[in-house]
Parts: sequence; C-alpha cells; structure tokens
Amino acid sequence: MPTEPSPAGLGGVPRSLTGVQVPSSAAAGHGLRIGVTVLALALAAVGLWALVDARSFFDAAARYPPYNAHLLHDIGAFVLGFGAILGAALVLADGLAVALAGATVASAAHAVAHVIDHDLGGKASDPYTFAALAVVFVALLLVRLRQLL
Repeated sequence: MPTEPSPAGLGGVPRSLTGVQVPSSAAAGHGLRIGVTVLALALAAVGLWALVDARSFFDAAARYPPYNAHLLHDIGAFVLGFGAILGAALVLADGLAVALAGATVASAAHAVAHVIDHDLGGKASDPYTFAALAVVFVALLLVRLRQLL
C-alpha cells in the first residue's frame, strides 16, 4: 500500500532530490552560487596549471615520484573538466547539457595533452583519436543546446 510522502521527503530521501521544491532563503542561494563559482575557478586554475606546467605542479603539489609529465597533463585536463562542470551548472539548468559541457572541456584538453606529449609515448593515432572524441562531445553539446532553445 503506497504511503504519503513525509515532510522530510519521499522514503527518507530529501525533498530536494525528489523534485519537490524546498524553500530556501535568497542569501543561502547566493552563498551557494558564490561557493560553486569559487570552486569552479579554483579547479579550472589547478587543471590549467597541471596541463600547462606539469613540472611546476609536480614540484609544488604532487610530489608522488616518479615524475610523469603526461600523467600530470591528463590529470590537469580532467580537473579542468570538473571546473567546467561546476561552471556550466551555474549557467545551464539542464543536467545533460552540464555533463556534456564538462565532458567537452575535459575531452578537448585531453586531446591537447596528447598533442603536447606525442613524443613521450602512446600511439601515433592518440592525438587524432582524442581530438575526434572531443569533436563528438562538441556536436552532442550543440545538439542538446539546440533542443533546449
């Protein structure tokens, strides 16, 4: 027999996760946006740092030998993608668009890492493969954004 949702939410799940509006103050919403903005910018900065100057990033923040420039470039690409996800969440109301925006940035940065590091190993086709994947993400994001218009 179905039960009525409790004031706390459906089946113990907070109302904010069940689609039921949860009243909040404007100040709390503003504070959340500021916090997410700061984190998005910090992640983007750290990601760019690791991507652009892996040696400096390793020396200052990632002293886990042995040094591997390509691994740090990859980490930078994906941390940059996390920053993009948070940034996109601030301006896009659609979860799929947010995910695709973050994946697009991470994928494009990953392709750049493979172009930069082509002489460090991997397959000769890696830069092309990862660039093609980035193009697919761009196309999917554009399709999704067009659907939302």
